[in-house]
Amino acid sequence: WYEVDKANGKTLEGVIYFNSNDLDAALESFSEAISISPQLLGANQYLLQIYDQRKQPSEILTVAKNILSFAPNNTLALIALVNSGVQLKQNVEVESYLEKMHQNDNSNLGPLSALALSKRLNGQPKVAIQLLHKVDNLEPLGFMILGDTYIQLGEYKQGIAIYEKWGTKNPDSLYPYLRQIGALELIGEDQQALNLTQSALQKFPTENMLEQLQL
Repeated sequence: WYEVDKANGKTLEGVIYFNSNDLDAALESFSEAISISPQLLGANQYLLQIYDQRKQPSEILTVAKNILSFAPNNTLALIALVNSGVQLKQNVEVESYLEKMHQNDNSNLGPLSALALSKRLNGQPKVAIQLLHKVDNLEPLGFMILGDTYIQLGEYKQGIAIYEKWGTKNPDSLYPYLRQIGALELIGEDQQALNLTQSALQKFPTENMLEQLQL
């Protein structure tokens, strides 16, 4: 049944195995799919999940780089690349890789945001802020990293302001609300956090997480 498009067929087979928690068989299917079609995004992203579950950062690094070779703004791959670099203590190499990606196409902000994430995770939060705070048209990953870095430094008002900008730019996203609510709770603004939770619930009425935050 997968002869017409064997790569997609193998990916579907891998999904079935993955959902059945047969990771060995899923890994084999996804790997075969990628051997046929290396730029098959779905199969690559499932491999990231499998290697993450198995705590195999070297394999994650390899798959993430493969994804970024054809999808340079893929958020999942960018975060996986940075996290594997941290685990492998290869942050210098990862940061160099991201810098080259951004230099090759400075309109692509994903690698710059991921570079800032690496700086933040490797004890250089102020450098992370320097990389992002003057960038126009940040994408969601950039807003998240910049806001989180301000919060990490205890600069809560700046962090909350970044989350608000994120929400304004991406009004259909729940995540800016969650970040703002968490930051408000950190600084003891419980009533303001509750008010924002109730506002978010009006916009996202089916989100159970928001209902739990009201408790």
